Amino acid sequence: MASAKAKTDFERDAVKVDPKHYRVGMENDRVRVVRISYRGRDKSVMHQHPPGIAVFLTDCHAKFTYPDGKVEDIKAKAGEYLWFGDVWEHLPENLSDKNLELGSYLRRTEILKTRRYYPPDPLSFSSSMPR
Repeated sequence: MASAKAKTDFERDAVKVDPKHYRVGMENDRVRVVRISYRGRDKSVMHQHPPGIAVFLTDCHAKFTYPDGKVEDIKAKAGEYLWFGDVWEHLPENLSDKNLELGSYLRRTEILKTRRYYPPDPLSFSSSMPR
């Protein structure tokens, strides 16, 4: 994964800056579940995610653009997941004509912390989901 050189506080929460694509499904003092939905060819705005895991609910072909201008081609199958251990920032774009759906699961304590931005390197993809 490309990494940005600049460090920034967690101030561009995807739910706040892009409510068209990011919606809180459930939130309490322990967890926050975010539903991520992109129509075919939709593009977001630059935003950040706190540490957590995102599960692909559909197959994915997307482009991630990072603050430093680097671009990454993302391909994943439904059921695979993406782990990010630190706050990270990107601008995603759905490159497919099909809708893209993910579920994001975040420990609430991580969202409440003021964290510095150190992009994970690399993002971790896995298809070995516990059943």
